[in-house]
Amino acid sequence: MSKKDLIQKAEEMILAPSCYIGAKAAAMKWINAIGSEGEKAAAEALIKELEADVLSIDRYLTIQKEMTPFILGKEKAEEMYEKGMNAKADGGKWCLCAACQAGGIILENKKLLL
Repeated sequence: MSKKDLIQKAEEMILAPSCYIGAKAAAMKWINAIGSEGEKAAAEALIKELEADVLSIDRYLTIQKEMTPFILGKEKAEEMYEKGMNAKADGGKWCLCAACQAGGIILENKKLLL
């Protein structure tokens, strides 16, 4: 994984419909700061934001059990829970949405940002 790869992941996260606005703003700020005096501070802010926003696979599973049935119905919640369990069994660490997938990869490689 290179810094260029992390820039691509940040761009994927920004474009994901599921991306929280705070994470989107922090990622854009970091990308715009690359090569400048403010890059390290922007990277630290991005990491802090992602640590708050990116859901682990376990949190994702909890949400599917506790909240999704009330929002999308029992059948859809069970389907999403099963997908999450399969992802976890395959070694998945992050929520299945595109934003968390990209953000999780950035977190796993955060040392490259600093």
